[in-house]
Amino acid sequence: MQQIKWWYWDRVQVYERLPLIREPRKFVEQFYDAHFSIPPHPIVARLKQFKASGKKIYFLPADFGVPNAVYGHVFDRYIQTFTEADDTLLIIGYPNGQEPDRERLKLPPDPQTPQVGLMQCDQTALLNVLSMTDVLITTREFISLVCVDYATDYGAEIISGLDEKVFEHKKLREKITFADEPPLLTLGLPTFNRLKYLRKSLSAICEAVGNDRRVEILVNDNDSTDGTEEFVRAAQHHYSNLIYRKNAENLGANRNILKIYSTARGRYVMAVGDDNLTVEAINRLLEMLESDTGSSVIMLRNVKRDEFEMSEGSGTVEYIRQASFWTTYISGLVLKKSALDEIAAPDRYSGTNLDQVYLQLTMLKNYPRFRILFGRIFRPGSGLHVPSAYNFAEVFIKHYFDILEENAGLPREDMSHEKLRVLNEMLLPWFRKISEGGVKLSLEGLPEIFERYYGSEPYYEKALEALKKIRVL
Repeated sequence: MQQIKWWYWDRVQVYERLPLIREPRKFVEQFYDAHFSIPPHPIVARLKQFKASGKKIYFLPADFGVPNAVYGHVFDRYIQTFTEADDTLLIIGYPNGQEPDRERLKLPPDPQTPQVGLMQCDQTALLNVLSMTDVLITTREFISLVCVDYATDYGAEIISGLDEKVFEHKKLREKITFADEPPLLTLGLPTFNRLKYLRKSLSAICEAVGNDRRVEILVNDNDSTDGTEEFVRAAQHHYSNLIYRKNAENLGANRNILKIYSTARGRYVMAVGDDNLTVEAINRLLEMLESDTGSSVIMLRNVKRDEFEMSEGSGTVEYIRQASFWTTYISGLVLKKSALDEIAAPDRYSGTNLDQVYLQLTMLKNYPRFRILFGRIFRPGSGLHVPSAYNFAEVFIKHYFDILEENAGLPREDMSHEKLRVLNEMLLPWFRKISEGGVKLSLEGLPEIFERYYGSEPYYEKALEALKKIRVL
C-alpha cells in the first residue's frame, strides 16, 4: 500500500476509494500495477542509451527561488568532482512555469567538464526520469520529498544536496569486483513476470546488503516479458555483486530454483521468493555462517520475537522433530553448496513441488548437523503473492509424506506425530482459506488421499468431522 502512494491522490479519489482501503489485499490488487505504469516520455529512450554505455545519471530537483537554496552548491561540487571521463550526467529538473537560473548554472569553457542538462518536468516527465535515475540529490524544494518516495521504489541511491561534501560517496562506492575467493552466501531470487513483487524485494535486499563482497545476489529470470530484465540491469549499475541470468525458456518454478542451487557461487545458497523481504536477519545469518562450518542445512523460522534464538541438532529424525512441515518453505532454507553439489539427482522428485524437502534430507544423511534460527526474518509486507494453480492435497499430504517415508527414516511414532502436527498446524488452516475462496488451490481427490495417509490414525474419524465442518469434504 505504501508503494501505491495513495496519499498523493486528490481528496475526492481518497473518499471514493476509502472502502477498498479497508480491504488491503483487494486494494493492492486493483491499484498496484497502475502505480508502476508510467506514461511513456521521449526522454526515456535517450536515457536508456546513456545508461547502456555504463554511464551514471544524477537527478537534482532544483530549488530555484527557495530561501537558502542548495542547487548552486550542488552544481559547483558536481563540476569540481567529476570530469567528462567519469561518464556521468546531472539532470537539473524544474517544474512547468518556473524559469531556471541559467546564468548561475553556466558551465565553464573546459572540454573536460562533465555533462549537465536542464529539464522542465511535468509529472510524467518527472516519474520517467526518476525511473532511470541512479542517484537522486535532495534539495530544499518540496518536490524532493515526492522524488525520494518514488526513487526508493526504483532502487536509486539518495544523497543530500545539503551535505558540504555532497559527492563524497563517489570515493566510497567504487565498483567492487569479486575476488577469486567465492562469496559466503548466494541470495537467489527465482522470478517470472512478477516485476511488481521483485521491485520491492530486490530493492530491500540490495539496500540491506549493499556491495558486500561476502554476498552474491542472483536473479534467475524464467524468461519474463514484463520489464524484469531492464529493472535488474539498471540496478546492476549500483551493485557489482548483483548477477542476472535469464533462461532461454520458462523452465517451470521448481527447475528455476534448482538452477539457482546449481549455479550459485556462494559457499551457502538461499533461494528467496521474489515476494519475500528476507532482509531482517541477513547480518545475523552472515555472522552465523562465518563461524559455522559444520551445518549442512540452516533453517530460518519467522516468528515474532525481538531477539534471535537458535536451536541445533543432528540427523533427519531430529530435524523433522524440530522443523516439521517448514521444510517445505523454500525462502527459509540456507543450504551448504558443497553438500548440495554431491546429490546425484537433485531433480529426483521433480513434479512434486517439494524438491527442497528431498534435498535437505539427503544432505543431512551425509552431513547430519543442522541449525534453526528463530526471529523476525521477513519484513512486514512479505508474501503478498497468493499461491494458485496446484493441487494442495496432493502436494502437502501425498508428496510430503511419501518423501518423508522414503528419505527421513522416521520411527512409526514420529511419523504419526508428524501427521497430526501437519493436520492441526498447516492443513486445517489452509483448508479453511481454500474453502472460503481466499486461495485458489485445488483439493481434487482429497477424500481418497486423506483416507490413504490418515485412515490408520486413531484420530481419523475426528479429523473427518473437522474437514466436514469447514466444507472441504
